[in-house]
Amino acid sequence: MPPIQRLLALGITLLAAVVVLLGAYTRLTGSGLGCPDWPGCYGQLSVPVGLPEASKAWTEMIHRYAAGSLVLLVTLQAGLSWRRHGWRQPAALALLALVSLQALLGMWTVTFKVWPQVVTLHLLGGLGTLCLAYLHWRRLARGTRLAPGTAGPRRLARLGLLAFALQVALGGWTSTNHAGAVCPALPGCGSVSWQALDFSEGLQVAQPVGPSYLAGSLSLNARAALHMAHRLGALVLLGVLAVLAWRLYRRGLRRHASVLALGGFGQALLGMASAVWATPLPLALAHTGGAALLALVLVEVNHRLTLAPRAASRGAALARWQPRPLLLRNAP
Repeated sequence: MPPIQRLLALGITLLAAVVVLLGAYTRLTGSGLGCPDWPGCYGQLSVPVGLPEASKAWTEMIHRYAAGSLVLLVTLQAGLSWRRHGWRQPAALALLALVSLQALLGMWTVTFKVWPQVVTLHLLGGLGTLCLAYLHWRRLARGTRLAPGTAGPRRLARLGLLAFALQVALGGWTSTNHAGAVCPALPGCGSVSWQALDFSEGLQVAQPVGPSYLAGSLSLNARAALHMAHRLGALVLLGVLAVLAWRLYRRGLRRHASVLALGGFGQALLGMASAVWATPLPLALAHTGGAALLALVLVEVNHRLTLAPRAASRGAALARWQPRPLLLRNAP
């Protein structure tokens, strides 16, 4: 594989991480409607001079500039991959399709006035873009070494990735409905009792399109229910990650096991601290960044566990085709 394509894939992965953090900063600072039109800002390619709340507009536009640069790089990568491999390496083409969908979700975030459904999908798409970009770079990189006997926990690793995706979706729904700071107590929800939690309203995804959701629209009990559901989901995810880390440790992937365990534990601490201190911006950004890192660790684990049985099958196939030594009978 030409070095330029590997470097391009690495640059796309790093830029995708920056875009995810910029998107989180835009959402957490309430800058999603800093520019009420798309793709420009009040009909211009930059923020107009003298605009009230120009800081929010610049936050939104910087995020768009970075996302637009990501689209250009992914398009270049897909073109190079198609020219060299055609359909034989579809990862670059799949990444281009996902980034194109992300651009549409970014536009709908503005035109639908930060509708929680669209914003949550935009968050999931951003992490999905980062993971797919990383996976494409890893497949282009050389020198992957596999530990022996790593085929066992493949299903558990996939379950961990699925549980993580569901938890991110629940966390995004909690954040976009402004439910992150409504339960400043542990382990309960402070002034809202368990009996008062309104899960039916909190998990209602059929919210109408049209009104601005920049300040949220759910009742306090519904937001509290969302917050507590996110906490319960975190407990389930921690259990899955703990079992997966133990299985990886026993099969020789001790570094991955340690990073996975520390990442899950760190995310839990960041989540609790963010809840107790009413989601200050640095902690909320760190929580999003930790989620991105944990996603990459899970993708790396699944990547390695998927390669292990393939390498074993190739080795068995080569062994079957090895010429057998000629056996000579002993002379009488």
